[in-house]
Amino acid sequence: MPLTVNLDTKVSAWIQASAVALVVGFLAFGWLHGVMLGRFQQAVDRELARRDILVTHVASADEKQSSDLPWQPYSHELLKKLTAEGKTVFVDFTADWCLTCKSNEAVALNTATTKKFIEANGVATVKADKTGLALEVDELLMRLGNKGGSIPFYAIFPANNPNKPILLDGLFTSPQPILDALQTAGPSRQPAIIGAKETVHQIASSHQSGDS
Repeated sequence: MPLTVNLDTKVSAWIQASAVALVVGFLAFGWLHGVMLGRFQQAVDRELARRDILVTHVASADEKQSSDLPWQPYSHELLKKLTAEGKTVFVDFTADWCLTCKSNEAVALNTATTKKFIEANGVATVKADKTGLALEVDELLMRLGNKGGSIPFYAIFPANNPNKPILLDGLFTSPQPILDALQTAGPSRQPAIIGAKETVHQIASSHQSGDS
C-alpha cells in the first residue's frame, strides 16, 4: 500500500483484509474441522458398534462350546455322501486368517439360535477350511462360480435339490441371513422316510419277482 495513503484509508483497508482473512480461515479451517470432526465421530461410532458386537457375542468357553455347530471337515466324498443320504448340507468356507469369517462365525453361525435351527432340521454342517493348502476346497469354490476363491463364502445344498445350492457371502450382523437361506433350502429328508421308501421299493421288487 502506498505510503501517501491517509491513515483512515489504511485502517479501512486493514479491517477489510482482516475480515476477508477471517472468512477464508473459517471456510478453510472451520469447514475442514467440521468435516474431520464428522469423520472422526463416524470412525468412533463404527469402532463402538464393532466393540458392542464383540462384547455382545463374547461368551464363556462353556457357552461358546455349547453353541458351536457340529462341523465336519470338507471333502468331495463327504459332500457326495451327505447329499446322497438326503441331507441338507451347509458348507462354511473359512480360514483362520479371515477376520470377517471369524466375525460371522461368532455372530451368525456358532450361535444358540442357529444351532437350534440346524438340529431341528437335521442339517449337516461342513467346514471348508482354506487356512492352508486346500485343493478340494478351491475346486468346489470354482464349481460354485467363486473363481477368485474369496471368503467368507457359504453354500447350502438343499436335500431335495442339491444341484442348485444357495450361495451367500459378505459380513453378517445377525444369524438371520443364514436362517432365511436354510429355511429356503428346507430340512433334510428323514432317514426313517428314506428307509420306508426303500423298503416299499424292495417289497414291490420282491413281489414282482414272485409273480414271475
